[in-house]
Amino acid sequence: MTWYDAGVRIVHNRADYPRKMTFSCRGGSDEVFGLLERAGFVPCGTGPAGRSSLLPAARVLLAAMAVHVIVSALFWLLR
Repeated sequence: MTWYDAGVRIVHNRADYPRKMTFSCRGGSDEVFGLLERAGFVPCGTGPAGRSSLLPAARVLLAAMAVHVIVSALFWLLR
């Protein structure tokens, strides 16, 4: 499991709950969904369901760019 897939964001449509809640754990989003299901959480909203792949993809891209900058800087310093 990777660091960029360790959480789940829930957007509630009920007024008596906070609008947005984020859950995370070391087991990743699959474990979060399992724990929420065992706790009795039943998704019944009217909005889109599922996971967004955009945020993890953006994090991977930023990490790759950071590695590229660091490696480039090291090569520049060592030549």
